[in-house]
Order: sequence, then C-alpha cells, then structure tokens
Amino acid sequence: MSRRPPTFCIPADRALHTAGFTLIELLVTLSIVFLVALMGVPRLATMRGQLQCSGDARIIAAKLSNWRAEATRLRQSVTVQFVDATSSEPGSVSADLDGDSVVDDVIALSKATEFETDGSAGAPTNLTINGFGLIPAIPPSGLEIRLINRGQDTLLTLYPTGTISFEQS
Repeated sequence: MSRRPPTFCIPADRALHTAGFTLIELLVTLSIVFLVALMGVPRLATMRGQLQCSGDARIIAAKLSNWRAEATRLRQSVTVQFVDATSSEPGSVSADLDGDSVVDDVIALSKATEFETDGSAGAPTNLTINGFGLIPAIPPSGLEIRLINRGQDTLLTLYPTGTISFEQS
C-alpha cells in the first residue's frame, strides 16, 4: 500500500474567509490613526515653541554666568548686547570681554525668538557687568527679559548682583 501525501481541504464554511483584513477594516483603522495624529499636530507646534524658548533662556543664563565669571576673573567690565530678531536674521546676544569694542562671544538664538524688556517690546539696551560681577544699571527689583517664541514665553530676570532666574510661562 502506497502512502499518498495528505491533501488539505478547506471546510465549506471557511472557503470564503481567508486570513487577513478586509479593505473596509484597513480603511477604518487608517482613518482612526489619521484622526488621532491630526489632533496631536497643534500640540507639537506649541511644544516646539516652548522648547526653543526655554532652550534659548537656558543658553543665555549660562552664557551670562560665564561672562560674569570672566569679568570677575579679569577684574574688568564686560559689555553684553542683546540684538532683536529681524525678518532675515535671528536674534543674538553678544559680549565684548576685553573692552576693545569688538565682539568676542556671540549666542545665536532660535529664529523666531523675540525679546520684551520690562513689559515693552524690543531687546534690552547694552548691559555692563563690572569687574566685581555686578550689573549696576539694573534696579534692585531686577530686569525682566521675556523671550517669546511662537506664542510661548520664558521670563528671564537679571538682578544687579548678577543672579539670574527664569521661569516658563
């Protein structure tokens, strides 16, 4: 007796059903995924503005601390200049570390970042950090610099003692 290879039969009730998804099931699933993703897009734009604004504030705070340390180390004044963004150039913060009226260090900010100083639009005027690490032109209550990026803002407060604080709004 010879053996025949087994044959596979599909039962009649399963003949029409094959493994996988129907086109309707795929379309419904894809439309649900699309709608969920569409709801998250505005939040991503907000988060991008928050992250850029917060990142710029942290970089400015770190650089101001470094420039203050440099002023006390050299025992001479350091001039810090804030430049507002224009339509073609991003804003920046620069420093003249050795008093020769030549910029020695620059921070380029995110393209959409703008400044608001003590409630009025625009970057603050030049600040001078003296050889003791103090910023005498700032009132005791502090100088508030608001960084605004895509509707999100971060408040950076400079005090005459050189202390810097910032808070995300």
